[in-house]
Amino acid sequence: MKSGNLILLLSAVLCIGSSSWNTALAQDDYSPSAVTVSKEKVKSSDGKTYYSHVVLERQTLYSIAKAYGVSVDDIYAANPELKEKGLKKNTVILVPLKGSSQKSSEKSGTASSKKVTPAKPASTETASGTDDYFIHVVKWYENIDDIATKYGIPAEEILQYNGIPAGKKIKNRTKLKIPRQRKVAAPVPEKKVEEEKKEEAPVVKPKSEDDEPEEPLSATITRKDHVDAALLLPMGASDKISTSTMDFYSGFLMALKELGEEGVKCNLNVYDVAGEEFPSSEKLNANDIVIGPITPEDIKKTLSKTKVPVVSILDQATAPLAWKKRNFVMGPVCAYSQYKDLVKWIKEDFHSGDKIILATDRTVKESPAARQMDSLLTDAGLKYSIVQWSNGGSAALESLLMASGTNRVLINAENQSFSTEIAKALNKSDARIVAYAPSKMKSHSIASSILGGINLHCAASYYLNYGDAKTKNFILKYRGYFDAEPSQFAFQGYDMCNYYITLVNKYGKQWARRALDKNPAHGLQADFAMGRIADKGFYNSAPKRLIYEGGGSIRVVK
Repeated sequence: MKSGNLILLLSAVLCIGSSSWNTALAQDDYSPSAVTVSKEKVKSSDGKTYYSHVVLERQTLYSIAKAYGVSVDDIYAANPELKEKGLKKNTVILVPLKGSSQKSSEKSGTASSKKVTPAKPASTETASGTDDYFIHVVKWYENIDDIATKYGIPAEEILQYNGIPAGKKIKNRTKLKIPRQRKVAAPVPEKKVEEEKKEEAPVVKPKSEDDEPEEPLSATITRKDHVDAALLLPMGASDKISTSTMDFYSGFLMALKELGEEGVKCNLNVYDVAGEEFPSSEKLNANDIVIGPITPEDIKKTLSKTKVPVVSILDQATAPLAWKKRNFVMGPVCAYSQYKDLVKWIKEDFHSGDKIILATDRTVKESPAARQMDSLLTDAGLKYSIVQWSNGGSAALESLLMASGTNRVLINAENQSFSTEIAKALNKSDARIVAYAPSKMKSHSIASSILGGINLHCAASYYLNYGDAKTKNFILKYRGYFDAEPSQFAFQGYDMCNYYITLVNKYGKQWARRALDKNPAHGLQADFAMGRIADKGFYNSAPKRLIYEGGGSIRVVK
């Protein structure tokens, strides 16, 4: 059966009267966040020493100045660009030392106060003065190309400026010097080479929609009497339609029907992105929300066509887009969200005398997951030891475990054999163990008795309680509509439709930002809450917390 006919059939079966179909396929309260005085100091090219402060969300110049015991004018003097560009999250600013006269090396006479100048780039011309460069602290998700694109400076030039060999990997939390001025020879017409003198060309950074100021939240919530939504799914590549795609779609339609019965009106436009015709920018921009498509390639294509929030529905490989695109929303709970919640969970459980151990397979120690866990633990201010598993790793682990107190072991569960081995090793230990791991741990077919033996605390993307009354009711309705058993994709479509269409109906076009930090919504299989990466994209910040207990039972704690 062709997908267009199947769409009509499904909509007819569910009798959705509140939706139209395209088968052609008040401001949040503001409170400044606390400011912690940095422990890191840098020396500028003028010989003065400053604190290197990373600006966090909702910090102000006043709150930063107050914390460091200096004036706002002192900070402006150290960072002249702030008067023009303003204070931005995740940037690094220089803060003068309190009560310091900032004497130069000539007056202090100490060897440690010698002037420090950046490594010279290949060009014979270098920036001069007191504002030669600023510091960029490398995030775990960035590579040199990302940083080069952000500042509009070739990667090779940044590497040369910092004296870093080409091809060398830039580690997390590395401090890179980014030159403020670049001197580039302006192009000269061929006919006037001898007559005209070369002049400096102004530095022009590549523009993108994310360089533009974000639209401020309106004072009041503006809503329409209906939601305009686009659903992009790969349905018609051949006569054989993906079962998971149609299960997702079926669950989505069931939720839409129920929302309609509750008075939520939705004009849903369905597009088959496996066909030859991809929806145009005009069609996409006519919506309040775009849900789908599935593959990273199609998601990127969609993002290039619209500024409307685009919700990724299944493929976690799209998660890195949340660090780049303001209108990207990672619908499922991605790995980053799981790791962040695990670190938060450890911090909540931690008592004096406990020990934290990060356990990772030696073969993946430089993986994104390992870097994320390391970064999040550090950012949370938690002290921890690391065991890198390899042959004979059990001995290394035992040497770290304490006989008294609780050993809280965070497991990087990317590799199945590693997850199995370390779970068995921890289970055999006489030490008190509480293990923490992401969803992958429970998908590795490890005996529930072993997971219960290590008190596994799991931050899960999905968990379905078949004994729940709402789950039973959904299954019965699904059988009645489709004469089939719902798969996990049917539950996913149902949950996502309920959450996101409700958000748009409640908050209007600015729904994504207005939903930030609100209490989680509990679906049948997944929970949802809006988190944000700096001032870029959004992600689901509500993993389900599961605790594996003795006897193979699983307790849902959140």
